[in-house]
Amino acid sequence: MFSITLVNIDSYQTSPVPELDVTFSEFRGSEVKKVPIIRAFGSTATGKKTCLHIHGVFPYMYVACTVRENTDSYAYQLAAAIDSALNTSFGSALSSSQHVYKIQRVSGIPFYGYHEKEHLFFKIYFYNPAIIKRTADLLQNGAVLNQTLQPYEAHIPYILQFMIDYNLYGMNLINLNSVKYRHPLQGCAREDSQSRSTMDLLDTQTYLPISVTRQSMCELEVDVHASEILNGQGVTKNMELNPGLAAIWDEEKARRAEAGLEDAKSQLLYPKTPSKIILPPTSSDLFQEGQLLKRLNAISQ
Repeated sequence: MFSITLVNIDSYQTSPVPELDVTFSEFRGSEVKKVPIIRAFGSTATGKKTCLHIHGVFPYMYVACTVRENTDSYAYQLAAAIDSALNTSFGSALSSSQHVYKIQRVSGIPFYGYHEKEHLFFKIYFYNPAIIKRTADLLQNGAVLNQTLQPYEAHIPYILQFMIDYNLYGMNLINLNSVKYRHPLQGCAREDSQSRSTMDLLDTQTYLPISVTRQSMCELEVDVHASEILNGQGVTKNMELNPGLAAIWDEEKARRAEAGLEDAKSQLLYPKTPSKIILPPTSSDLFQEGQLLKRLNAISQ
């Protein structure tokens, strides 16, 4: 297992890597040209700075399924209509660019109003998270299929959506089943014994093709498919604590155990206040004190 602490996360668009990304959309029947990649920076348990590229995470939103029959055919029409509306909004009405990766039919309870039963929804995946807001506006304005469609979860930012789905939290560990390493930059390898031992260790791991170049100067740069993320396995229906707070409580329990406070009644104890060193007043302190006393005496008279 490979783990790093999540310190900074962003995303970028790039050509798909065949070893980790989809290169052909079965739903659209076309080649995939660009895919979103989530990039995270952090460090391993041993302190090695790491750049992590996460593949296979597409931004998405939901819209209600308004038809009862031929839903598959309607999904294809919806994808084509969204592509057309987006291209028109970009000023390229004749463009054949595709923005929708695929559409899946799912069921769930609508957020708005009261509903006893689950409803059918279309889960729409996109290639680029930057067009989610524009797509939501087009759906609500009736620019798609001449219908006003209510988008769901379109307001959630791409990175936050990813972290929610995979049970990830800032400054917490992301646990990965396996990763693939990128080759080090030419001329950046050091010749000391520590560097050589690190390279010997990496020689036993799986590398991506040398055509997949590094983007950072971190000691390690690795790639992983989202299906290798293990954090979601810790989520259960009967959890006592918010998973995001569980790690904080674990750290507090470890601190209390180290300080011998396991049997103390208070759950949280402040650290002891360090002893204060009283220094003699300086000449500036004495001068300012004298000026203050003069003004106070003048006011009191």
